[in-house]
Amino acid sequence: MSVYDGSDPKAVVERKVRDAFMWAALSKCSDIHFVGRGDSQKPEVTLTIRNAQGALVHEVYTGEHGKHFATKLLQLAGVPQGGSTPPIVSTRFDLRLPLEFAKRHGLAAREGKAEYEVDVRLEYAKTHDGFTFVCRLLDQESSPRLDEMGFTGALQGALLRALHEPSGMILATGPTGSGKTTLLKAMIDYLNDGTRAISTVEDPVELKIGTGSVKQIQVGGDITFSKALRSILRQDPDVVMIGEIRDAETMEIAIQAAQTGHLVLSTLHTNSAHESIGRAISLLTDKERDVARLAETLKFVMAQRLLPRHRGPVRERALSHAEQQWMALNGIAVPARFAEVVPEAKAGRTAIVESIYMADDIKMALREDHPKDVDIYRLARSQDQYESLAAAGLRAVESKGVLLRD
Repeated sequence: MSVYDGSDPKAVVERKVRDAFMWAALSKCSDIHFVGRGDSQKPEVTLTIRNAQGALVHEVYTGEHGKHFATKLLQLAGVPQGGSTPPIVSTRFDLRLPLEFAKRHGLAAREGKAEYEVDVRLEYAKTHDGFTFVCRLLDQESSPRLDEMGFTGALQGALLRALHEPSGMILATGPTGSGKTTLLKAMIDYLNDGTRAISTVEDPVELKIGTGSVKQIQVGGDITFSKALRSILRQDPDVVMIGEIRDAETMEIAIQAAQTGHLVLSTLHTNSAHESIGRAISLLTDKERDVARLAETLKFVMAQRLLPRHRGPVRERALSHAEQQWMALNGIAVPARFAEVVPEAKAGRTAIVESIYMADDIKMALREDHPKDVDIYRLARSQDQYESLAAAGLRAVESKGVLLRD
């Protein structure tokens, strides 16, 4: 059955889907969830719109047109429907707002743009009793430039030094939702000055680069990370971005690319910068042979988190015993006086970063000693730009309206 046109008085689903995306985009929300359960013709559909702090909108649709939520969302993403619909889909589509409409709602497009663009990353799965869609909104226009990321001067300088290397590998690490994609895009935008050929391999493509000599390949179906990487390396790019290094084969190709004159940017799912080096070693096919290759090609590692910011008065308070223990365990001197914001309104999010520059002493340790994570930490903490995530978080509490509990 076709989806009703938006002007039809029966187009309940069309309007709800449209309104959900518009509200989320205008409210700077990150995710929209549609979950259908029950009767295949008239499922109950739960709509949830979320931001970093949790659910802002929660609505349950129990009308007679519930199955059209799946029809409409698959249609928006250009996914075949009927018997040919895959049980699991990862894809993306564009949400484009007219410029005047965006301006009226406080959204400013980049200079020269005719529309305000939001990328939507869609994850669909057929469940045992219905369907689920998770749509992540990635705002093209508000994604920050590298000099807008709020890095310290020492961190900015160390990162730029790594980005100006003619070849090598830079890793951005952290859990899901920590801003790795935004960080990589800021690096790509910085490098995309018209003098470099840039190729990306992603699953799925999350943020369109859209300008300059940038080629973006989406993994899926018969196109695997390894196949896509081998293909783009034959096209001799200067910069290669890999959405995520997930296995030994992808790590091997990334090292080969970094060894043969390419600058490789990628991500790993780890908790800290020093753990990321250990994780990279664990993905090597032949650790005895390849650890020296990794030491030579790896240039810079960044671990990032996004913390909620708040507006409100700042007041002194006593630290709990658990908070004092946490500081001591992380090598932070317990302050004689501690002040923290009293939250009255949300004020977005801020990034905290732990980074390691692959200096000669760390390279030597990798080649000779197969160090543990703690050994890498001891070497890294003497670097000018190094700041542990705990120390960076405490600094954000002192200066950026972050709560210590976060």
